[in-house]
Amino acid sequence: MDNTMVSFYNIILCLSNALDLIAPEVGNHHKQVAYLAFRLAESIKLPAEQQKEIFFSALLHDIGALSRKERLELIENEPFNVNNHAFKGAKLLNEFKALLNISKIVKFHHLPWGNGEGTAYMGEKVPMASHLIHLADRTCAKIKPSRNVISQVSNILSLINKDKGTIFEPDLVDSLFELGKKDYIWMDLVLIHRLIKYKT
Repeated sequence: MDNTMVSFYNIILCLSNALDLIAPEVGNHHKQVAYLAFRLAESIKLPAEQQKEIFFSALLHDIGALSRKERLELIENEPFNVNNHAFKGAKLLNEFKALLNISKIVKFHHLPWGNGEGTAYMGEKVPMASHLIHLADRTCAKIKPSRNVISQVSNILSLINKDKGTIFEPDLVDSLFELGKKDYIWMDLVLIHRLIKYKT
């Protein structure tokens, strides 16, 4: 019998790639969010284990959006029922013991910060990682692939800043602005398919 071992990373990446087949026109979105979320986690000096957990959570953050229409809506804006897919995704992930922590992060990844009220929802503590992925998700969603990404940075950050405190956690926005000064971050985001690959 073949005893080939498949890494946890490859399983998550395989799932993420399968999800992206639902709407190929936004096929790199999960990877973009995972990269930016990881870089944010790194910049605020979260422990390495948390950085990895955030990366994996971001690779699967829209797992509950099961139709092309829903995926495209999520890229274009945050519809009134935006939390539906997050809760559905959390329920799916919750079925697997190894993904329990990821499930909790995915569950609240569209919850607004609400000037601090977003630390909890219906008596349940909301992980800061959820807010970090929310910020990365909305930042990546604002990138227009048909235009030079560096020329978009100022406008993207300005739009994010308008929602500082209400939608996004303020300290994370400040960290994004610091990170956003590095051109290579934005270049990496548009070339993400070259950066995130399977590990053998």
